[in-house]
Amino acid sequence: MSEMEDLLCCAAEEVLETMFYSAVFGPGTESAEGPHWCAGVTYQGSRGGALAVSLPQSTAMALAAAFLGESVESAPEAQVPTVIELANVLCGVLLGRMEEGGQFVIAPPQRKPRKASP
Repeated sequence: MSEMEDLLCCAAEEVLETMFYSAVFGPGTESAEGPHWCAGVTYQGSRGGALAVSLPQSTAMALAAAFLGESVESAPEAQVPTVIELANVLCGVLLGRMEEGGQFVIAPPQRKPRKASP
């Protein structure tokens, strides 16, 4: 595992555990099946770049429910805002781990086009 992958994994564990009462279960695989929600964040400063998050709709719904403390059935409209917030917070935590004390400007997170189903 590369240093960046290790940093991302640690950041994802922190964010998912503290904000979404969830966990990282290991490396993911890119699955084109079913709808996905996608969001991205760009940043500039000591380093510049972008971070994108893509989640299957079912995962987005489960995270939204956990984040809001609601049942999965009562949180369908919160999926997109939750994925956007996940991208934003994950980027902030990752940048803090990449370069402690670094100076960054994080652009507002944006919803990305939904991945097409096969």
